[in-house]
Amino acid sequence: MGPGQRQCLCLIITRMVAGGAQKVLIDLIDGMPMVDVDVHVIAGPETGREGSLWADLRDRLPQSNLHTCSHLVRSPNPIADFLAYRQLKSLFKRLRPTIVHTHTSKAGVVGRWAAHHAGVPKIIHSTHGLIYDPDAKIPGVKQGVLLKLFLKLEQIVGRWTDHLITLSEKETGDAIRLRLAPPPNIQAISNGIPLQELASIERDPDSWKVPHLRLGIAGRLNSEKGHEVLLKSMAKLKSSFPHLCLKVAGDGPLRNSLEKECDSLGLKNQVVFLGYQEDMKAFLSGIDIFVLSSHYEGFGLVLVEAMAAGLPVVATDVGGVGEVVIDGRTGIVVPSGREDELAMGIEYFLHHPNLAYKYGQDGRVHAMEKFSRQQMVRRHLELYHNPTKGKVEQVVPNNYIPVDLHMHSYHSFDSKMKMESILEGAWKNGIRAIAVTDHDTLDGALEASRLAPKGLIVIKGMEITSEVGDIIALFIDEPIKSLDLEGIVKEVRAQEGLLYLPHPFRGRRSLALDLVKNMDVFEIFNGRSQGINYSEDQFGNREIVQFAQEYQLTGIGGSDAHKPGELFRVLTYLPSFDHEDELKAHLSSGRIFPVLHQGEWMEESLDAFQSEDNSVR
Repeated sequence: MGPGQRQCLCLIITRMVAGGAQKVLIDLIDGMPMVDVDVHVIAGPETGREGSLWADLRDRLPQSNLHTCSHLVRSPNPIADFLAYRQLKSLFKRLRPTIVHTHTSKAGVVGRWAAHHAGVPKIIHSTHGLIYDPDAKIPGVKQGVLLKLFLKLEQIVGRWTDHLITLSEKETGDAIRLRLAPPPNIQAISNGIPLQELASIERDPDSWKVPHLRLGIAGRLNSEKGHEVLLKSMAKLKSSFPHLCLKVAGDGPLRNSLEKECDSLGLKNQVVFLGYQEDMKAFLSGIDIFVLSSHYEGFGLVLVEAMAAGLPVVATDVGGVGEVVIDGRTGIVVPSGREDELAMGIEYFLHHPNLAYKYGQDGRVHAMEKFSRQQMVRRHLELYHNPTKGKVEQVVPNNYIPVDLHMHSYHSFDSKMKMESILEGAWKNGIRAIAVTDHDTLDGALEASRLAPKGLIVIKGMEITSEVGDIIALFIDEPIKSLDLEGIVKEVRAQEGLLYLPHPFRGRRSLALDLVKNMDVFEIFNGRSQGINYSEDQFGNREIVQFAQEYQLTGIGGSDAHKPGELFRVLTYLPSFDHEDELKAHLSSGRIFPVLHQGEWMEESLDAFQSEDNSVR
């Protein structure tokens, strides 16, 4: 491109419905310096009950810059997809874009394929969430041969992708594992939105002290949003909180069935379906606690809006939610699909009105600082102009051995990835100990112990779903049956095992002193819920390191692996050991050990790693 020549940027998306990805695209247009860039938008013709944003595009761009790709459709259709590829390739040949930036899955594959064969100089793709999680329940996305074929296609077009933009650091790790693009080309850019108007909503500190509290949820009424789980949580709360009500914003294919579910649960007078809400400020002004019950989220843009509006949030731990919500500070993050956990999170705020107000105020500050539209647009513009991405240099502590201390066998081992293959791979990659810690069963650990190659120590463990949250028992031979803290401690001590607290800042309960003081091992870094960028992670690592030091707990990392590819994402490095007793002594030493994540050392763990012989080359 010569001096003074304008860039031609083509933004491509599958549908221009009223959704988060589409709003991000419009925000990019709003922040684009139109003097330097000629922006074109290409989208398929489909709309839906969610509403259409084509009118918003017409307010911003001339009609000649808006293009409908008539064959670009969301559902798998080989003929239509091929015709869409030909349409897009022809359009690229005519427009001669300098950058093609695709958004969402189908447009991402077809658009990048066409851009590559049209000779487009720079190709960028934004995932807006990955569709490969079997628990996601995304409408129209079924696990099976077609999805595996789509993954293969995405891996192919990933080779031609100059930049792959994920929504969170956790999703970046997943994209690396799935080989969606070369690792140096993958990076996270948090979604950003205009927040000033929402931040102007005033909140009365006493409003949570009245019995007539209002919950709210906003999003499409489809299976991925988990509304049915929230309704079951409401049913559990209604006897203790008869004046509690739920306002549901949004429309979609499940509206009729959800209304019938309300009737069957006896919630007809407590749940109000408002339909699609154009004015989010008005909706968020009329509720006291925001809830997100999703099985799947790419980012959780609506959580940013809720926090900017001064609301405490209760959200499920999916996608990038854990990087939007600071668990224990701006909201409570709970596992997805569990109505008991969701109800407990809501109940926490109902019982602690002062904390509900504080979480809301802290959330407002966090949203304004980290998720503004300005920072999102700035980072995209930098990416358009700057293709370089630095590589991480890996350093290794002297005489230290990698171990993985938090793996779930019943997720990780399936018919195509046998347990012995995982264990053999771990051994060949230098790992010398693995803790197998399934929820509420010891069976996976016993099976792993039987199949492990000679020399690999399998730490038998069990993750107990207790009344105080998840606690892991390590070095045990019999299942732990108690659900209360006192009973768990007694059983583990009787077996001379160690108590290990994963996810230590699970807002509502995990910082209770009687819980923490009974622990031997304290998880500082967690690869699945915290992602890759530890300089700005959801928990604030230095605070956790200091907390672990204060209580003289061993600080470690854990991969919390749920899939075979996640096994090596987070490794703790311990001094050399030859047998289980030495390993156990290290883990009960009260020292913080260094943590390696995806080839990058965690600065906070190295800072806290103070033994004289723990030098790092």
